[in-house]
Amino acid sequence: NTYLPLKKDPTSSFKKKITKALKDLEEEDLKIQPTGEQPPAFYGLPKIHKKDVPLRPIVSSVGSVTYELSKFLAEIIGPLVGKSEHHIKNSGDFVNKVKDIRVEKDEIITSYDVCSLFTSIPPKGAVAVVKEFLDSDNTLGERTKLSAEQVCKLLELCLGCTYFTYNGQFYQQLHG
Repeated sequence: NTYLPLKKDPTSSFKKKITKALKDLEEEDLKIQPTGEQPPAFYGLPKIHKKDVPLRPIVSSVGSVTYELSKFLAEIIGPLVGKSEHHIKNSGDFVNKVKDIRVEKDEIITSYDVCSLFTSIPPKGAVAVVKEFLDSDNTLGERTKLSAEQVCKLLELCLGCTYFTYNGQFYQQLHG
C-alpha cells in the first residue's frame, strides 16, 4: 500500500524538525523559516488521453511547513537540471536526440510508460544523486553559503515530509 492513514495532523511535528534544522544552520545567515501551517492537500487531475480518464495524483504543498524551504532548495538545485546526459526536456528535445540514431536490422526501439513515477523514486537515492551533482558544481558558492552536505540534509527533510490531507483525513506516503 502506498498511503498510510494517520491518526492526527503531523504538521507541528514536521515544523519542529524543520525549525531545528534551520536553527542548527543559523551561522549561515539563512532567512527562511517554516511560516505556513497548511497541511499539504491531495487532489487529482484527469488524464484525458488515457482510457477511463484516470486521475493523476497531485499534492499541493503551497502554504505548508516545507513550502519556503522547498522554494529555497529549488533555487539552489534548479541550475543542476538538465546537466545529465540522460535528461530530456520535452518531446522536441527527444526527437533531436534520436534523429541520427541508426537502428540495425536486429535491433528495435522501445519506449515505456512509467507508472507512479514519483512514488517509485527512493528519496535516499535521489538525495545521493543531488549530492553528487552539488559536489561537482563549481558555482554552488554563488547560490548559497551552505555546503552540499547541508543542502542535502535540508532536502532529506523536505522529501521526508510526505503527508497530506484528503477529505479531512491525514495520510503518509510510504514510498518515494
